Amino acid sequence: MLATLSAVARQQALEGLAEQLGELHRYMGDDLRQLEQGLQALFAGLPGSRSAPRPTELPGLRVRGAANHLLSLSGKRLRPMCVLLAARLGARPMDATLRQVAMACELVHAATLLHDDVIDDSAERRGAPA
Repeated sequence: MLATLSAVARQQALEGLAEQLGELHRYMGDDLRQLEQGLQALFAGLPGSRSAPRPTELPGLRVRGAANHLLSLSGKRLRPMCVLLAARLGARPMDATLRQVAMACELVHAATLLHDDVIDDSAERRGAPA
């Protein structure tokens, strides 16, 4: 996440920004890895998480498959990163409760994306199947 953003900043000759993103990555790397592991564990247990939903599946499985698809696209994870950073700045250590709050932020974000795609009848989101 942050390493990718830092690399893009370097490619764009934004060395100051690239260095700041690198420092943030070093500061929060372990927390972000734990967050990603928690999200991976969460959606690995969902029905339909191993394959794309098929039209013949029950509606609940299609929704779970769509949610799994959204969660598997790691993106930048900015919302949970803000939760983790705020906790760090407040001297709160990463623990199960904090990880769950950060994961909840990402899940709410994914739910709003899913809702938006359904309402708009979108077939694509940023060039990828919605």
